[in-house]
Amino acid sequence: MSILNEELKNLIENKNSIKVVSTQDKEGVINSAPKGSLQISADDELTYVEVLESSKSYSNVVYSIWFDKEVSVLVVGENKEAYLIHGHVKKILTCGREYEEYYRKYQEARGFDIAAAVKLTVEDVQDLNLAKGIEKQKTEHPFFSHYDSLAVNG
Repeated sequence: MSILNEELKNLIENKNSIKVVSTQDKEGVINSAPKGSLQISADDELTYVEVLESSKSYSNVVYSIWFDKEVSVLVVGENKEAYLIHGHVKKILTCGREYEEYYRKYQEARGFDIAAAVKLTVEDVQDLNLAKGIEKQKTEHPFFSHYDSLAVNG
């Protein structure tokens, strides 16, 4: 069963959605970078391309695969719907048939080379819809209230 629901899949595939991949370096410093190339693989994993070998993002992805560090992806749609995805780097493709598919696709679309295609496993998804979050908090944590709302709502 897929962790990715249909709304999230549609957001990821939508060219107008904002997709940001966050990684960490060996000191734990977070780096976030937009990744418009993010897409869903046939096996419900996420794949995106790294263009520059010298980028902080690429350096952190290599570190993440070596030391099993978590990677997160924020996806925000045009109507402010948002999801936070947590996972790990499964593999970094730098050669071979699968890499060549991403290479050709990106070169046709953008006109320049890529350093790698990065595959991420999806381990957890959080729906960041504020209305849903407020309702969930009321149900699961009824005592999490601000004093002002208690005085007004009694």
